Amino acid sequence: MNNNGGNTNRVISNNIILNSTGSVDGTTESVGGAEGIYLDEPCSGVTVSGNTVENVYGSGIKLHEAHDIIISNNTLYNNLQGYQFLGSGAQPNDPIRNVAMSNNKIIAASAGQVLWYFWASAFNDIPQFGTANGQYYARPIDDGVDQDFWTSESNWGYRTYAYWLSRSGETNSHFSSVTISSSNDILFEYNAAKTNKVITLSGNYVDVKGTTYSGSVTLAPYTSIVLIKN
Repeated sequence: MNNNGGNTNRVISNNIILNSTGSVDGTTESVGGAEGIYLDEPCSGVTVSGNTVENVYGSGIKLHEAHDIIISNNTLYNNLQGYQFLGSGAQPNDPIRNVAMSNNKIIAASAGQVLWYFWASAFNDIPQFGTANGQYYARPIDDGVDQDFWTSESNWGYRTYAYWLSRSGETNSHFSSVTISSSNDILFEYNAAKTNKVITLSGNYVDVKGTTYSGSVTLAPYTSIVLIKN
């Protein structure tokens, strides 16, 4: 979404976005990249809520010099980056500010994926992006390298969850402690229909909130769930 035309007060809700790889060459090769939901310069007054973004060769949700944004109740799973906040300097009067985030689930499916890629500017401005509250993070497959977050602060590089909390001021968030050795032990299901969908489970599972599941689970229309074999 680009706001150069003056469009504001838009809502992006209850979408299911899957398998977007992108290709700058117009071929089937996974080069370049694609975003799930992209708020480009200088979007403002947009609510992004209740969406599912899965298997994107880019970011689940990307903000490029967007401000006054609400991001809530989204599920971002198996994307190269869960979030990407990027400030290129193209709109110096529209930095990423006043972003309110709550109750989102950001889950990596492989060790090479990053939960949040934060490159909002050349300055150390993580504390100024907005607020994040009650979010759920998970990297059940981890190669032992602390690459939960990537920031441009000080020396560019990967950061731990503890570092992120200390800089961002994020509150009431949770990082799942469940670990597995294979992505085959992650179950992703979605419901793209207008009626409820019942998923039969072949074992015991847990979600990123710590809720356990067995037998079956029912998905409401246009929702999804990510479960980890327990």
